[in-house]
Amino acid sequence: MTAIVHPRRGAVAQALAGLLIASASCPSLGQAGGGDGLEVPGEGQGAALTVVVTGAGMPVAEAEVKITFPPGAGGEAILPTDRTGQALFSSSGTGAATVRVVATGWMTVLREVVLTQGPQQLTIRLDALRNDK
Repeated sequence: MTAIVHPRRGAVAQALAGLLIASASCPSLGQAGGGDGLEVPGEGQGAALTVVVTGAGMPVAEAEVKITFPPGAGGEAILPTDRTGQALFSSSGTGAATVRVVATGWMTVLREVVLTQGPQQLTIRLDALRNDK
């Protein structure tokens, strides 16, 4: 599983640091292709999931997106959404995965998704936290 965040430089640097640590501890990470570990899988190479997070009809930046991959397909990864509310994950395998989104001021969402070969998108709409005080 390789994780990529676009286009913020700080988030990319943070993701790369996480990849280096994760690649050392999980052999299925960073194995997508040309050696840099940043390629999105194409057909026959695994799954690529773009998680799009919105709230009140707008993209939610800096939401924490955690994905737990199918057994043998990369463990788990956590990335922040970019300014367009997106986080891009790729996995060497396919199957059932769990996505959790946490963002300040919004209710946490947990979703199940079936990863298939090639690119796919999951849109998650967050509801604002209620202040009942």
